[in-house]
Amino acid sequence: MSGETRVFPWPRLHEFCAAVFRSLGVPEADARLAADVLSSADRRGIDSHGVARLRTYYDLLSIGKINPRSRPRIVRESASTATVDGDNGLGLVVGPWANGIAMEKAEKAGTGWVAVCGTNHFGIAGYYVLQALARDLIGWAMTNSSRGVAPLWGAERMLGTNPIAIGFPGGEEPPIVLDMSTCAVPLGKIEIAVRKAVGAQRHQIVGLVVGEGSKLVTAGLLLGAAAAVLVGRLLQTLLFDVTPADPLALGIAAVAFGAVALAACLLPAVRASRVDLMESLRQE
Repeated sequence: MSGETRVFPWPRLHEFCAAVFRSLGVPEADARLAADVLSSADRRGIDSHGVARLRTYYDLLSIGKINPRSRPRIVRESASTATVDGDNGLGLVVGPWANGIAMEKAEKAGTGWVAVCGTNHFGIAGYYVLQALARDLIGWAMTNSSRGVAPLWGAERMLGTNPIAIGFPGGEEPPIVLDMSTCAVPLGKIEIAVRKAVGAQRHQIVGLVVGEGSKLVTAGLLLGAAAAVLVGRLLQTLLFDVTPADPLALGIAAVAFGAVALAACLLPAVRASRVDLMESLRQE
């Protein structure tokens, strides 16, 4: 991989993306809409969710995992809510369509909430709140995602990154926009680092992440050891009403117990993180 970076005007990237979608059977209007969502990510500096994701959509459309000519429909609705079936269409198309319904309801009823099923990755969540801001509305977009995050103290991926975005009009000031995932480190950031790295640098990325996990273990051991000493002394005083003959021995035993217990909880999580990252690198 060359270290050279090539820069293209965003309209050119937009046209390229639209052309790719059209070649896969996506109608003209939908292709341009999908390209707009993708290019908006690059324009906002979120490279992990921009044109770089085009290959994923290409693969899924090519093998029939996504319906290129979906016809999303409203399953049920009220004055301020709706449920949409996306007909397994591009999230980059179904998402904006559902967002439009939510905004129309908000303008008429004061609030609008739309839930979507039967679709897939919908780009950056921030795109949808920016559309709301353009209509002087408060925007809120969120989604679930595939398992990629281990729960606290866990060693297995069970939760999604579950992104959320909120946008508030600022009146005479610039609007406030929050666009984030709910995990400590967004997977997209790691993907970008791996994409830019070559050879041994990829393994250094893994080492960095594992190193951070090791720091967590070390901090956890220290805190656990201190807590074990305090709890051990407290329990002995409360339950047995005695003062240990050898406080130092008790302290050492408590530290050892706390360290072993905490390491048993944290080390599998660090090891699992390294395995997951190595698997991602092999697939790259």
